[in-house]
Amino acid sequence: GREPAHVVVSPDGQRVYVTNFGDNTVSVIDAATLANVATVKVGKGPHGARPSPDGQWVYVAQTGAGSMGIIDTTTNRLVASVPVGTKPVQVAPSVDGKFVYVSLAGDNAVAKVDVGSRSVVGRVAVGTGPIQLYASPDGTRVVVANQGTEEQPGRTVSLIDTASFTVTGSIETGSGPHGVVIDPTSRFAYVTNLYGDQLAVVDLTAGRVVADVGTGRLPNGVSFGSREPAQVPSKTIALQLPGAGDASEPSPPAEHGH
Repeated sequence: GREPAHVVVSPDGQRVYVTNFGDNTVSVIDAATLANVATVKVGKGPHGARPSPDGQWVYVAQTGAGSMGIIDTTTNRLVASVPVGTKPVQVAPSVDGKFVYVSLAGDNAVAKVDVGSRSVVGRVAVGTGPIQLYASPDGTRVVVANQGTEEQPGRTVSLIDTASFTVTGSIETGSGPHGVVIDPTSRFAYVTNLYGDQLAVVDLTAGRVVADVGTGRLPNGVSFGSREPAQVPSKTIALQLPGAGDASEPSPPAEHGH
């Protein structure tokens, strides 16, 4: 659809879900054949999405509607929209599947949604302009990237304790933290800093950045893969990359906060 924003894969690897920001739909794609098997009508401005741990639901941040959509993956239908706050951007299901955490860029907060009652049961203030967030695999915390604005970039990620649902601290990662993912050990978080053109590696146990990796301009999302990479031939490959002033390079949609 128009303006595809996020791509997520079902836990069993059989389905791919794409949020189409400009069409207010979610495309359901067969991962094996790459055929579009369904198009789900959702609320205004679908952006971030993630499946439940059991794959039964796909949760969608409906940015323009101020709600979180819930898609039944069996019927490929939107079965509920839960009001959460102003400009929800991304969702993060808890490891036990009981809750979903939603970043609210317009409220500088994170909402906690009870999956059973489909209602907001908690809300906590974080930094300015929270964008991506991620729940740790061990279930103890949620890490929130506080992007801020281009004029006044944020520089931190907020650490939320899931038991008390309170912010227990923050870590400075760079200019405009945007994407965040946590590795399976729950020790390291990887944060893309949109305006700093770099990836920060955060040791959550030590509470500090332990490495910085330079990237291209405006690094956005980030994912973690556990598989060992294939053997790469030991030869130099020249890549032609667009320069900073290359007019042919498209600008990311402003409404996505990128």
